[in-house]
Amino acid sequence: MSSAGPVAAVVVWLALVPAGLAACANAQPPAFCQDLDQLPSSMQALKQTDVKAEGIDGVRTKLQAIAQDIDQLSATAKQQFAPQITEVEKQGGELKTTVDAAVKDPSEANVSAARRDVGELKNAFLDLQATIQASC
Repeated sequence: MSSAGPVAAVVVWLALVPAGLAACANAQPPAFCQDLDQLPSSMQALKQTDVKAEGIDGVRTKLQAIAQDIDQLSATAKQQFAPQITEVEKQGGELKTTVDAAVKDPSEANVSAARRDVGELKNAFLDLQATIQASC
């Protein structure tokens, strides 16, 4: 009789685990997963901007789209991913600053700084993306 208890518990466990796994498989991903999906397209749009054709207003429009995507992602994910979100926000702010400087004075140094900050923002985003995707 003492072995019936553990056997029954194993049978119940084996019956419930597949149901639990199926429920997880059908569950909606967290909102931050959908918000994360928006950001790469905005960043790609910035990367593909033809500055000669679109001018600085085109760059600013793309930066605003990225900022909006970061704000939305921050609203849904900051509690869980604060360090990575903070780094993306920081790099986005630095990019805005260097782009503004390059607009005011399009020297080689300012343009190079803006290019560097695009890369820094990309790296911060890739880190955030990898961290969040593990939870999606």
